[in-house]
Amino acid sequence: MILTIPASATECIEAANTENTKEVVLGTVVTKEFDAFQQLANIPEQQLLAEGYSEQEINELKSFSYEDALYERAQLPEETLLSYGYTQDEIAILKEYNGETITEESAVYSLSAELTSRLTLTYANSREYMLHYDWSWDGLPLNTDMTETAAIRWKGVDVNGHEVDMSAENAYAVLKYYYPPDALARTRTVRNPSSYFTSYQDFNTIQCKFKMLDSDLNYVKNGALWATISVDDAVTNETVYIKVSGLYGHGSVSASPSISVSGDVSLSFTGTTLDLAPQSYKIYADGSREQL
Repeated sequence: MILTIPASATECIEAANTENTKEVVLGTVVTKEFDAFQQLANIPEQQLLAEGYSEQEINELKSFSYEDALYERAQLPEETLLSYGYTQDEIAILKEYNGETITEESAVYSLSAELTSRLTLTYANSREYMLHYDWSWDGLPLNTDMTETAAIRWKGVDVNGHEVDMSAENAYAVLKYYYPPDALARTRTVRNPSSYFTSYQDFNTIQCKFKMLDSDLNYVKNGALWATISVDDAVTNETVYIKVSGLYGHGSVSASPSISVSGDVSLSFTGTTLDLAPQSYKIYADGSREQL
């Protein structure tokens, strides 16, 4: 169901590079997992009903306690917490936690996992735009039981303001599984996992779905969706610009999320998935761009 969590930390546009053949980061968004859950938990029930949540979904949302889940993790053995990527100092803070209400001043607030996402343009011209939407967690999120997801949506526009038919060529997903505590030395990369990757040409959208943890409890710390958005071969008119959006969905308490689309390039995920780190840009054929 539609619930977009805005960037709770920072959002920035990196230094401009107008040459259309050089990779440039369009924007970076950072969001804390705790802030996302808190915003969702504070939405009144009547508002959730009006936004289309079912009573069952609302009950699931309201019954989830971030504090209870964190306290449960705090009871895990130190060796397990080390394997999750916590440092000795962080484990000491975690072991002092007794389930009390968390605020931004709480010591454990700093332990909330942060998600950083970037939308990056590799090159652009009037017939194709190569870009990628990538994400990275700075540690293992508290909620790891549900399905994670990420998506890109686009729309091409010609000089007359008409939509140009475009498809995602050479589109693929990359997932990087980390093996804590030796995460830097040991990673496993999965490129274009067919069971996770879906293309929705009718909606100009590609999506990747995956579990945060694999069977060996190694987790997806980083990932990316790559695509070259190209004008269809049968189309003679060219683009002046495209609109593109990227979005990450953090599984909260629901089953596998599907995509909901509206407007030109708006994206959201259905169910109780937390929509994190949204990014939307207009990218011109000369490589210049503006935030939507």
